[in-house]
Amino acid sequence: MRSDMYDQETMNLIHELRTSASPSEKDADRLLQIGRSMQEEHLLGIAFYYKARIHFQKSLKMDETLSELMESVAHAEAAHDYDTLTAAYTLLGIVSDIHCNYPLAAAYFIQARGYCAKTEVSQRYLAVSAANIAHIFYEVHEYQKAGFYNGIALEKFSRMPDDAQRSQDLASYHVVAASLALEMGPDIGKAEAECAAAEAFRGREGWDEISELDVLITKIRIAGAKNDRSEVLSLFQEFLPKQKQFPITGDSIDNLLFLASLLIRLQETDACRELFDYIDASLNTEIPGVLMKFYDLKMQLAKELGDQTEESRVALNYYEASCRKLQEEDRAAVIAVEGSLSGAKLAEENVRLLKEAEADALTGLANRYALNRHAEEVYESCYRKQQNLGIEILDVDYFKEYNDSYGHPKGDACLQAAAEVLKQLAAEDPRMYPARYGGDEMIVVYENMTREEMEEKLKRISDMIRKLKIPHERSQVSGYVTVSQGLYFHEPQPENRLWDYTSGADYALYYVKNHHKGSWFLTQHTIRKGIAPDGVKGWED
Repeated sequence: MRSDMYDQETMNLIHELRTSASPSEKDADRLLQIGRSMQEEHLLGIAFYYKARIHFQKSLKMDETLSELMESVAHAEAAHDYDTLTAAYTLLGIVSDIHCNYPLAAAYFIQARGYCAKTEVSQRYLAVSAANIAHIFYEVHEYQKAGFYNGIALEKFSRMPDDAQRSQDLASYHVVAASLALEMGPDIGKAEAECAAAEAFRGREGWDEISELDVLITKIRIAGAKNDRSEVLSLFQEFLPKQKQFPITGDSIDNLLFLASLLIRLQETDACRELFDYIDASLNTEIPGVLMKFYDLKMQLAKELGDQTEESRVALNYYEASCRKLQEEDRAAVIAVEGSLSGAKLAEENVRLLKEAEADALTGLANRYALNRHAEEVYESCYRKQQNLGIEILDVDYFKEYNDSYGHPKGDACLQAAAEVLKQLAAEDPRMYPARYGGDEMIVVYENMTREEMEEKLKRISDMIRKLKIPHERSQVSGYVTVSQGLYFHEPQPENRLWDYTSGADYALYYVKNHHKGSWFLTQHTIRKGIAPDGVKGWED
């Protein structure tokens, strides 16, 4: 958008709406007024989107939100305003998610993603898209997939310039990661670490009362996983007064329903009744999916209390809500057909998203998430067939000094050149799977190779990178770029875990870096401090 298209007032309004964590309804109304007076599609699309977003944040009454989003989409399409289209379809997906219509929500998120590449902030939208898809998988209890997509969102946001929105989003995605750790384990240690990572943003720009509530509910989840009833009740008494300062919205209803479920499980009926009284008085919605979840929990409490009359009354409410939900799903199916969102198109788009999401943006190698998935599969295969599994970790020698001397763009080019060597070798032998591990570290998974074959691969990687003759004046190994390599392998045994291999490779690399940088070390034995390791060295003592 050119800055000379509109007057200063209009530009200021657009800036305020786009940069504020809590956009002003007064600003949105004023922009709408200007857009109508000018008959300007671009301004109307933006104004209707922010009016929809403001109404969404205020309550669970969605009719007005949906009407304004449809207006926004129509105007934004006429103006070819891809930023607003991406944002509007994303919010349509979130609204569908709240209605528990997960296929339609996914369709809207994918439609939003289709506009991402044409926007001014495509990476931010791609991160948000991944986070939204993670939430859908979470709702249908596909926790591994949810963790995968939430990890993508975390990775993308962690590489973005620091601002208030980034801080808010990162805190939110750490909260989701904590919940996933509890669902998939429960891994309480990981959940506590993720909660602490979210809480580390307290006091920074972007941290607000909603962030505070998200962290509090995460602490309650962790206390619940520990079955620590006194801690749950203590945190509940801290949480509820803070929650009562806000209306119940799409952002808060899931937390409240989870909390009710936990209190029922812990048989804390007094606290649960207090929570239900608040929800009954404050929940202003006709969304069948939300009401069904609420009525289901009320039936559980009535059953816990032995109140058959109340259980029967709530069961009737549940039945009525379920009938309305079926009607909604019929209408949603019509919308999906009209929008040409066929199942085949969605499947094709999901495959494309998954493939893109598994690649490291800099090197084109697999990223950590793809690596974890592949390594688990290879581990299981090698365990069943009793074949060798090998993990190699390599890094560029004196890479910090390289960056300091030649600059980060050259550093990126150096990593890309090393990655191309790994890709070439993997293309020749599919038993090799290279990935970027982080920073200048790369990793290679070896499946069903003999010790001699893995040793030959180590030598070829080292030689091929040396032959690139990338100048490195500050290296103490050579005048050119070299790598250090550590490889740990053996046939998986019942007592082993995948972590044993990455840890063994890490120790092997550490041994190389402390004895002969620019070389390699291969071992199938555990390396212990103070004991000379047993293995094959790539250097002469």
